[in-house]
Amino acid sequence: MAHFNFPLDVTGYSLVRFSRKQQADGDSYRRQVAAAETFCREEQIPLDMSLHEADIRKLGMSAFTGRHVVKGPIRKFLAGIDNGIVKKGKSLLLVSEWNRLTRQISSDALKLTLELMERGIGIIDLQDRAYYTLDRYNADVGLQLSLQLKISMAHQYSKNIQHNLKAAWEGKREAIVAGRGKPTKASPAWLTVREDGTWNAVERPREPTQNDPRTSELWAIPVDDRTRNAFRAIERIKADRFLRLGKHAIATRLNTIDPLPAFRGKNGWHPSAVEKLVRNEALRGVSQSYIKVEIRGDTKREKVGGPQIGFYPRVLSDDDWYRMQWPSDERQARGRRTECTLNNLFAELFKCSCGAGLVRDNKGSKWGAYLVCSKSRRGLCEHKTRHDLAALEAEMLMLLSLFDVSRLVEKANPHADRIAGLEAEIASKQKIIDEMAEGFAGNAPPAFFKRMQTMQAEVDAAKGRLTELKRNAKIVEANHSQDSHAEFCAMVTAMANLEGDELYRVRKKLDLEMHRLIDGGEAVGDELLIRLRGLPDMLQVELVVAQARFIELRLVVPSNPLWAENEHGDFFAITREQIFENPKVRAMLFENDDPTGAFEAFINRERQQLA
Repeated sequence: MAHFNFPLDVTGYSLVRFSRKQQADGDSYRRQVAAAETFCREEQIPLDMSLHEADIRKLGMSAFTGRHVVKGPIRKFLAGIDNGIVKKGKSLLLVSEWNRLTRQISSDALKLTLELMERGIGIIDLQDRAYYTLDRYNADVGLQLSLQLKISMAHQYSKNIQHNLKAAWEGKREAIVAGRGKPTKASPAWLTVREDGTWNAVERPREPTQNDPRTSELWAIPVDDRTRNAFRAIERIKADRFLRLGKHAIATRLNTIDPLPAFRGKNGWHPSAVEKLVRNEALRGVSQSYIKVEIRGDTKREKVGGPQIGFYPRVLSDDDWYRMQWPSDERQARGRRTECTLNNLFAELFKCSCGAGLVRDNKGSKWGAYLVCSKSRRGLCEHKTRHDLAALEAEMLMLLSLFDVSRLVEKANPHADRIAGLEAEIASKQKIIDEMAEGFAGNAPPAFFKRMQTMQAEVDAAKGRLTELKRNAKIVEANHSQDSHAEFCAMVTAMANLEGDELYRVRKKLDLEMHRLIDGGEAVGDELLIRLRGLPDMLQVELVVAQARFIELRLVVPSNPLWAENEHGDFFAITREQIFENPKVRAMLFENDDPTGAFEAFINRERQQLA
């Protein structure tokens, strides 16, 4: 039997909301829907469930701050009133209990409730079957008082929860800072906790340092499909960052090439998620506590205490983590767009004599791809030469495979990875010191100065290790250059038998090597003069290419007194014909199968003659 005299064409709209998305896995949704269905069945009115979501996790939204009014089922309901789908005077909003509608402070909650009633909407509290309309509210003081009491109780309930959670997190943060922190399920996606409350990890020895005397540390291990997928994702992101790929490219590759599930959500990897993961120091075992603070209306995260080294098990070494980072000034390093096949290994390297860059121009399968002056394509440059890109690439790969030019120009550095990691670490920690000094100014507590001294000591120690590494690199780099060149040759040879992502990764490595070795180039007519990165004030290697065909290699010493009065002038040249056709030159160059060594020997002889 009906309890209210509703109009015959009235419709009930079921409002379902819970505070956290995780509650979608429980019984909350069923209970709220069941209450609305029971009411409509008893009152003999139709039930509209259009405010619900196919993915009910989207209904998890806090009503404490009012965010649910801006985005969520309430926003959807208000929009329905505006566009006429929800009829004024013929619509009931059904809430299983009042705090499903709002938990805002009294003034905001009452404002929302009155707005709904003023727009002709009736509200049913299914818990006590209270019926609120504007007319009933204005005519009944008891209804007014009961509504105000519900609003106050709903807000106070959430406020108490907020206070308790904040206290709990404060306790956890204090325990972590004091070295008493314990593993919990609220840990990074790649970590798991055993039943005895310890990490799933193995202990490995480490070299103690001045600031970290530990002789061993924990390294995380995957134990199930979730963590195995997480480890695979981290390794792939690390490999792509070492290739200097950006967050958009990495996210696309994770979603399309042997796809891996994202740590959160069901919609794949987003660039922002990739960036957050790369910047997450938990990968190297560091825990940093934060709190949310409101500054001039904006909510921001602020660090609480210093980083706790070794709290989490490691996944990456410090060097690998720092190498993965983007520039410390919070600006992305300038890069270029790379397609899935990386069609141009010389992007942004060569320029026309007019100053404009040579860009890739693809006229289709009949003509193939060429490098052309970007201005000439628009009629702003008279140089119309088109350099065959495929032929130029084949010629350069052949030449760099034949001659290990890295031994004559910029030396291969076997410690480059560790040096890059230390340089990034120093920059990152120095930035933290500067921010701390700026934030506290002259009102810093004693703990601040102690923390700054500790971090400054870490920076000084890192600078000492960096100096030592650079010195050692000069001693051993010659022993590694031959292996580096062998790897380059192996990649060139392997390209013919690769496809898909394997081909892309090899070409990306070759692309990085090209940009490391080549300083630039200038096109004049049919000729392209390519400059390799030389040793300062001593040697510049130049390659002369005409119509995508190598014709001459030059060793140039433009300002060094070693060759200033020498009969060779300012460069020593060997032509293509001499290299590939003259038997005497070939015998000299390929003695002991080391053509590059012949050039080095030539330079040493010249130095001895002029000593």
